[in-house]
Amino acid sequence: MEETKKGASPAPEKKKVDVVKIILILLLLGSLGAGGYFVKSHMDKSTTIVEQEGLIKTATDSLTVKIKELKALQLEFERIKLERESLNLQNDSLDKVILELNADVARYQSGYNKKARELSAVVNKYKLIQAKQDEAIDVYKKRVDSLYASIDTLRQVKNTNSNLSQMVDLAAVLRTENIQVVSINKKGKESLPLKPDLKAKSIDKLKVTFNVAENPVAKKTTKQIMLRVVEPNEAVLFDMSTGGGFFISEGKEIPYTSKQELDFDNTRQKVSFLYVKGSPYKPGNYTIEIYGDGVKIGDKKFLVK
Repeated sequence: MEETKKGASPAPEKKKVDVVKIILILLLLGSLGAGGYFVKSHMDKSTTIVEQEGLIKTATDSLTVKIKELKALQLEFERIKLERESLNLQNDSLDKVILELNADVARYQSGYNKKARELSAVVNKYKLIQAKQDEAIDVYKKRVDSLYASIDTLRQVKNTNSNLSQMVDLAAVLRTENIQVVSINKKGKESLPLKPDLKAKSIDKLKVTFNVAENPVAKKTTKQIMLRVVEPNEAVLFDMSTGGGFFISEGKEIPYTSKQELDFDNTRQKVSFLYVKGSPYKPGNYTIEIYGDGVKIGDKKFLVK
């Protein structure tokens, strides 16, 4: 019985050891639990920081994009200003918008402390103004194009009318028919009308006759008919004391030998000039030129021997 008691004595010590182990295990578990909590807490904080950094980066990127859009709008408004100036349009209100835009670019570019949504609204405001300005310029250009088209049409009509007027004026110019040059000697005898050559010594007077051709376009009014006798040296025979003078033809003042008025009635009227030179004719080729109201309407050459 004593041996049995002696052998059973270690039981309390074993219990103590078990208690210690349990305590240690509990302490270890507690320690592990606290460590896990701290680790988890740290991981959660890290995740939050990463998320916040991502949001900040996204916001920053968005602001950068919007600021770039604002700068692009600066160029667009300068382009609009130049277009308006080229069209002679006033830029008072546009200059004010450009000043505001430049101020906004400087304000937002100085720091990213503004919300992207706010900056987006600013960008959209200027885009809307740009669109309205471009639309106004397009409308004005279309009006200008329409005006130019009208001017071109009027110019064409004017040119057409001018051409028609010129054609009518040209068609209204008189023409001569059957020009004849004969000489009259001192006895009053005329040379043969069909004889082309005249003898200088037999010319006392020079007679020029012709008919005015029919012209239904020409107005039946008084016409100024001028006769020019051109010598072989191309000098014009004229003497103001015997009826000669000057008239305007194609913007130039030219001399004439003789002049008379004709009441044109479109009946192939016959006109006759009688010219007395008063001195002998030089041998050579002469030219008779006939003008009606400053326009040459006929000519004839003859030879004096």
